[in-house]
Amino acid sequence: MEYFIALAEELHFGRAAKRLNISQPPLSQQIKQLEKNMEVTLFNRTKHKVELTNSGKVFLEDAYKIMDSIDQAVKKTIKAEKGESGELTLGFTSNSIYDVLPEILSEFYKYYPSINIVVKQMSTSEQVQALNDEKLQAGLLCPPIDKKNLFMQEIYEQSFIAVLPTNHPLNNSEKSIRVKDLNKYPFIMTPRDIGPGYYDNVINICFDVGFSPNIVQEATDLHTCISLVSAGLGVSLVPTSLKQYQKEGVVYKNIENNKTITTAAAWKKNNASNILNNFLEIISNLNFQSNI
Repeated sequence: MEYFIALAEELHFGRAAKRLNISQPPLSQQIKQLEKNMEVTLFNRTKHKVELTNSGKVFLEDAYKIMDSIDQAVKKTIKAEKGESGELTLGFTSNSIYDVLPEILSEFYKYYPSINIVVKQMSTSEQVQALNDEKLQAGLLCPPIDKKNLFMQEIYEQSFIAVLPTNHPLNNSEKSIRVKDLNKYPFIMTPRDIGPGYYDNVINICFDVGFSPNIVQEATDLHTCISLVSAGLGVSLVPTSLKQYQKEGVVYKNIENNKTITTAAAWKKNNASNILNNFLEIISNLNFQSNI
């Protein structure tokens, strides 16, 4: 195809051969073979000139398109090999929506704009299952997790805040409240089986000041917990980043405690995807500021 295009543009065997960095006889043989295979005459040849036939002119138009398609295919293949094109499926928990997730996506797209990232909000336990089933390539979740088949890298740490209905007795002028003052109020939480890291931390925060929370409602994610608080069904403790969720009917109060919740990246051990490797490199180079 390259030989044909060169001759069609030069209309001279000598100049075309020089351009292709070959001798003239191989070029002439290749053109004859091409015409034989196609059973058409592409060039009219005389001692003084070479001309494209009408068939040759038609073929030249498609030859340009074919060569362009081949060039694009090669470029796409190289980008795929380098992990610069394709798709990445990423899971995330609700406490990473407002800081970790946007920062990671923004930085990743600076370097890999051709990658399509499919994000899925899932609980930690759902992500672990999806990673093992290879329905996710990476996840942003809250340890501890079963790491039998997974690698994990901790990337961010934050403390807890209290969420109260706006008409709650503890909603006073003070910016913070004591955890032990929440003792007599019903709690709203996510169940332990979907996020043991979050659940155990909240239980321990309360246990450290002498009580076990009275859990009256369970929700599948922290945004729902906050919505239930706004309805006056109870109080909740959530990671600090959730205060960016501006839900009408709730207030956020700082609390004094030494418990933190960690966000980590997780991926399956046998995943050799270059796209995943590039994603993990971006995460490793980011410097997340802990929210404690």
